Formats: sequence, structure tokens, C-alpha cells
Amino acid sequence: MNPTTSLAWRILVDEPLSGPTNMARDHALAELARPGTGTLRLYRWNPATLSFGRNEPVTVGYRELLRRHPEMGAVRRPTGGRAVIHDRELTYSAVLPVRACGGLRAAYRRINEALVAGLRDLGVGAGHANANGRAVPPESGPCFMEAAEGEVVV
Repeated sequence: MNPTTSLAWRILVDEPLSGPTNMARDHALAELARPGTGTLRLYRWNPATLSFGRNEPVTVGYRELLRRHPEMGAVRRPTGGRAVIHDRELTYSAVLPVRACGGLRAAYRRINEALVAGLRDLGVGAGHANANGRAVPPESGPCFMEAAEGEVVV
């Protein structure tokens, strides 16, 4: 039996919000997480926002981008990864007890498997990025320029 199917799931769909508000909501959901319960949150961004991974340096290039686009917000995500420009997209966050999935990597894999299955059900040709045996270094540029192992690709 898939342990994630025995969770009581809550689904939240938010209106477009600022980067700091979106990250505060994600943080609050993580802080309020309870055993036996999962939360899937779907949301958008307003204004367009440049988000940085938890440990990513804010480089000169990103500062220049923000200078050229003063209407764009900026925020640091509580999670890892590289910079992402969020604009006209649907973003998700999933909060669930990691132990219910057998650990962090297994939880990541299960979430991505569910996303791929859902996209395929909608007729979108989705799959997983192949393992290339190396991590994508933060200095290699913005997120989504190169897919990391297991990420959803369309």
C-alpha cells in the first residue's frame, strides 16, 4: 500500500500573492504540519517575482535583472535550488510527513511521479529527467536551465 494514500489530504488554492506572502504561507504550512496529514497548495505570483534558493548567492547578474525590472519582486525560498522567475505560472508546494514516504528523496520521487501522471492524464507529454551522475551546481545559472535528476520535464 502506498503510505501517501493513507494521509488525510488538504488542498489549498490561493489567489496570486506577493513573493514574501507566498513564502510566508509555505513556511506556516510546514510549521503546522501534523502526522497523518498532507497539504497541497497551488498558487500564483503577483507581481512577477525572482526567488532564490535557501543557500544561493544573489549575484551581480540577478541584481542587474532586478534593476532593469523594478516592478519585479524578489524573495528567498526556504528550500534549496537555484533562482526562478515566477510569472504567469502555477506553483505548488506539498507538505507531508517525510516518514510516510520513506524519507526525503522518496517523498520527492513520489510527488514528481504524481505530477507526471497528472500531466499525462491531461495529455501533456511529461517524464522525469535522467540521472547524469552529478549535481547541478548553483553557479550554473537559473533553475530550469538544466533539469536535475528526477525533475519533471515536459
